[in-house]
Formats: sequence, C-alpha cells, structure tokens
Amino acid sequence: MKEQNQENQPDLFSQPIPDKKRSEPLQELRRSPQPILLHTTLEQIVFYAIVFVLYSCGVFFFGVLRGKSIDTAPAPQSLGRSPAVQRPQPVQTQTVAVDPATAPAAPVPPAVRSQTPDPAKPYTIQLLSHRRKDYADRDASAIRRGGMPTFVMRKGDYYIVCAGQYASSDEATGDLRMFRQKYRDCFLRRK
Repeated sequence: MKEQNQENQPDLFSQPIPDKKRSEPLQELRRSPQPILLHTTLEQIVFYAIVFVLYSCGVFFFGVLRGKSIDTAPAPQSLGRSPAVQRPQPVQTQTVAVDPATAPAAPVPPAVRSQTPDPAKPYTIQLLSHRRKDYADRDASAIRRGGMPTFVMRKGDYYIVCAGQYASSDEATGDLRMFRQKYRDCFLRRK
C-alpha cells in the first residue's frame, strides 16, 4: 500500500508540468485584432465626478487660506509701492460748552508740535519712499493723524516719508522699535 501512495504522489521538488490551458488565453489575446474596450457604469462615472468636485473644493479652500495668510503677513516695503495704511477709527466724543476765557490751554503733545524739519535735531526715522509725491504726502498725513510728526524729503527721484526728530540716535531707539512693528525696513538716518 505504501508503494502505491508513493507512485501516485508527485515529487515536491520535481519540475512542474506546463499547463497548456493557461498559455492559450494569453496567446489568443495577443492575436485578437479587435481593440480592447473599457467598460464603465454610470455609478462609476458619478463617483469619479463627485471625487473630482470634492478635490477641486479642497484645493480652492486651501488656496483661500493661503491667500488670507499672505494678506495678513506684513508685506516688505519696496521702493515705488504704497503700503496699505490702516486708517484709525474716529472716536466719538461729547462736546461741552466751555468759556474760552476761563478754560486752560490744552497742552499740545510733543509728538505733534512740529511738522517741519528742525536743524537742532539731525536724526529722523525713514519709513517709506515713493516715486510720486502725492503717495508720499498721503502716507505722511496718515501717520501724522496717528500722532507722530512726519515730513517728506526729496532724495534723487524719490520722496522719502520720515517720522520724528531726534537730537541723538539713543533718543530715537524707542520710536524705531515701535515703527519696525509696522514698517519692517524702516531705519534711523540723518536728515
């Protein structure tokens, strides 16, 4: 009986016998003159259309987020471009009738006292530069409304918007730090 089982069982390590049935469909496919057509169903087309629409919405959403992050980041100041100036919101105040003869004179803040260059104070902070004078005047007046004395100087083909007047460079360091938060490329210069 053992001999009969051994004869019927093929050896595990013997060479496999090639099956002619497996190779026939491949050869028929190679020989067929007809083109191979893809078959899709309506559900597959709808599914791919929905995936495409969702992908497009995702790309648009991330593009909008990227655009918003670019707009909120401080833009570098370059020559010839006018920056976006935020206008201060008007403050509502109540008017009270006061007799001008008895009212004390309101002190003028030191930052707004003079708007013309003072030769005794040779240092100033250069904020912006423009090729057109009207852009420079517009930006200077916006900064002036914020309470800082400003003036416009001409240097070559450019109009330079300067803020503050200082007797020494040490005196200007506090204002320079404040301006660098909004105008990244501003610097201290001699008039």
